[in-house]
Amino acid sequence: MSAVPDTLADNLCYLNGEFVAMRDAHVSVLDRGFLFGDGIYEAFLSARLAAEAVVAGDLEAYDRELRRALSSQLAAAWGAKVALDRFPRLTYVVVRTPYLWKAVESLIGGEVPSPSAMRGLRRVSMRMVEAIARAAGNPGKPYKAAET
Repeated sequence: MSAVPDTLADNLCYLNGEFVAMRDAHVSVLDRGFLFGDGIYEAFLSARLAAEAVVAGDLEAYDRELRRALSSQLAAAWGAKVALDRFPRLTYVVVRTPYLWKAVESLIGGEVPSPSAMRGLRRVSMRMVEAIARAAGNPGKPYKAAET
């Protein structure tokens, strides 16, 4: 692995709740985001919308479109995360179906605007993940109760 130039290595980055020099920043191979690619969908969607805004010459549209596109996506992503955390084997079986992969591809590619717009077997596979998430319960509920 090549060495990081000193000027870059001395810069600070924010990692796991603290500022550290880039040379000291490391992500474990066991990190959930690393293992499961948390955030990759949002990164692809953001890149596509940014490119469209630049080409159209309307940079204000980027923020508006990103918020619109992610609102329903974030709810679906949270459900999938809950399902995977609580019932990993069952969720993995559902996720491995070709219908769910096609559903995710169509979301990322922009062919379908939201998970609720899925039809046919793609919709059924999305609903299966939603059902697993509902069975897992709402892990955020105790935190919401504590805040009030």
